Amino acid sequence: MDAFPSVVRIEPAGVCNFKCTHCLVGRHGGAGRIMSFDTFVRIFEILPAVPRVLVLYHAGEPLLNKHLELMVNYAHVWGVEKIVFNTNASMITPDRDLSQVDELRVSFDGASAAENDKIRTNSNFEQDAYKVKRLALSNMRPTVIKIYNVQKDTDKPAKYLRDYFADCPGVEFEGFRMREWARAQNEPQPTNGARYCKDLFESFTITSNGNSVKCCEDLLQEDVTGNVYGQSPLEIWQSMQPIRDAFKRGDYPKQCQSCWVLTRGAEKEKVKPAPVKKKAKK
Repeated sequence: MDAFPSVVRIEPAGVCNFKCTHCLVGRHGGAGRIMSFDTFVRIFEILPAVPRVLVLYHAGEPLLNKHLELMVNYAHVWGVEKIVFNTNASMITPDRDLSQVDELRVSFDGASAAENDKIRTNSNFEQDAYKVKRLALSNMRPTVIKIYNVQKDTDKPAKYLRDYFADCPGVEFEGFRMREWARAQNEPQPTNGARYCKDLFESFTITSNGNSVKCCEDLLQEDVTGNVYGQSPLEIWQSMQPIRDAFKRGDYPKQCQSCWVLTRGAEKEKVKPAPVKKKAKK
């Protein structure tokens, strides 16, 4: 039996105020709710161990939850080493103290501010970026602020973002190539033969309505593996052992068959068949 992972994801909000064109939640709506602080505490207390890393994010906008800072402080008191969450920045205000957050990941997309606003419906780059800069220069800033940038044809962070935040200390950048999210309804794609997936083997996800899903890629909760209101997280994790064992054998779940983990570089990594040996002449 694989040991329960030290990285746990608990979703404070399963809804979002943006409708980003490349996001399943943006296109189809969230499948969750706003989690109460009492519910968070109940879930945290039934974890088999205090997580090393707590990710307060799954599919929605965490800062829609007015108790988010209480959740962060509670987790640190109980010994969580690192607390992380993603945000669209729109709900950052001067009175929100995020100084106990170890890493804040902020998403801005496209190669320009105008493209960002087109991709991220309901966003306003000038307003949202200003909120991040104000936070970065305040005494309520997280330890690390990482700017995430998705573009169609490159995984290099856009210049407009590096220029805008050039005067902000402790701001990092990470770029990603835009991709389609894995879904059970997608057609299977050529795979690269991977036998290990960090998201499946190294983290445990609990959504805002108590569901557990295979991994963080399942934004719409299409493959629910259990619910912590009826089962303990450890029981759910153990019940997922056949899924992990099958993955190790290359017997991938339907949703995984269109996921970037398995499809990235698939054509390049295909193993060429061994040459057919000719029979020796007698």
